Amino acid sequence: AMDLRGRRPAPAELDAVERDPDQYAALVEQWLHSPDLLERVKDVYDEALLVRREDYRDESRDETSAIYGEALELIAYIVDHDRPFTEIGTADYTVANPLFQRDVRRMPYPMEPVAGDAWQPTHYTDGRPHAGLLSTSAFYEVWDTNNTNVNRRRANRWSIVFHCYNFLDTPVDVTRDVDNNDSGAVLSAVTTRSDCKACHDRLDPMASFLFPMDDAYGIE
Repeated sequence: AMDLRGRRPAPAELDAVERDPDQYAALVEQWLHSPDLLERVKDVYDEALLVRREDYRDESRDETSAIYGEALELIAYIVDHDRPFTEIGTADYTVANPLFQRDVRRMPYPMEPVAGDAWQPTHYTDGRPHAGLLSTSAFYEVWDTNNTNVNRRRANRWSIVFHCYNFLDTPVDVTRDVDNNDSGAVLSAVTTRSDCKACHDRLDPMASFLFPMDDAYGIE
């Protein structure tokens, strides 16, 4: 019950299983088809993606929830429609609802229009390749980058999502004799020093694949 719907079983459910252990399988099946499951899936994956945002203006809260919900709603759609879960990284579509498409100021990327209130499959028409979560716009808005970070924190976030590995948890004893204000010194350190290379030899290649998204989002 905690895994599938995020709350403890009710006393009546515990009593039913105590009377008849075969009821357990029936309860699990019931929870698997409950709306609570989809909310639980979104909650769990937002612990990795951290894309949910709130707007202090009441009139913008629904739009904000929609804009930053794209990746989580894509996962929920895949689960709800019993799609192969690998589609979180391979789907040749995204999902949207009218609220998501309405705020062209914050989400100006063209896509096929949708109808109705529900989140539904659609496609971006700005030339980006579709690759499940990797192509969702809000992720790159939340996890931005610059000429120093060069996509590393984006890559680490994808590592957390797809590999359940956070590079920031790596037990590395890093000395403090590198001038982080000197880009040349930093580049030399991450490519030559063993304490830096322990992470960067794995993280930087992943980050390098994200540079085309910089072009898509107009990052200089």
